[in-house]
Amino acid sequence: MMQLDHSGCRRIWDGNLMRSPARYIFAAMDPMKGIARAVLPQGTIARLEILYKRLQARRILAEPDRVYMREKIIPALLARPSPTILFIGVRSYTLPVLKQLETGGATVWTADRDPAAQRYGIAGRHAVADITDPPRPPLDRVFDAIVMNGVFGYGVNEARTCRLAFVQLRRLLASRGILVVGWNTDRCPALPLLAEGLAPAPLCGPPSVTFSGSTHRYDFFRRAAPAGSTE
Repeated sequence: MMQLDHSGCRRIWDGNLMRSPARYIFAAMDPMKGIARAVLPQGTIARLEILYKRLQARRILAEPDRVYMREKIIPALLARPSPTILFIGVRSYTLPVLKQLETGGATVWTADRDPAAQRYGIAGRHAVADITDPPRPPLDRVFDAIVMNGVFGYGVNEARTCRLAFVQLRRLLASRGILVVGWNTDRCPALPLLAEGLAPAPLCGPPSVTFSGSTHRYDFFRRAAPAGSTE
């Protein structure tokens, strides 16, 4: 059985961004939401919620793992000419990454099981879909790369559903494609142990990357070659 060996991970960043003033501000604001809703007019609450979400998106974009995504992972994916990429899990803070991919020459599809997230996907190439289900149009194809960041542990949590997701991810991945999985070690089982039919593979460094002061990590996979294959 494959063992999860943290010695093969590369730890980057000193976590200073994780300890930024913004993190403390958001921690203080969360308990105040209920009080605000009780004493403020609805219109004021709506405007404050929009502002809060914008500030939250900016904070998320400043997290070390998100910076690493933009500065290391995306350029590595774009090193292949005109790649086809499936990006699973979209929100307002993923828009800069999608723009970076498309500007770099990638053809991008997006998917999210939340219908409300469709506005953050790629128009004409977005699917409202659960990654644990068999692929349906427009995702009934294979991709040069798949990026799935912040989905495991945030909806796909249990070992059974994680295994199902990896089965579908392997089906969607081209024979020499690369799978990028971002996840938090405190929110779901050890994913590399559940990635059947996939093998660790370097992309922009080692096949696993961790971050100081954070439970977030990236793991990179390719389809495992069949026994006896020279692939």
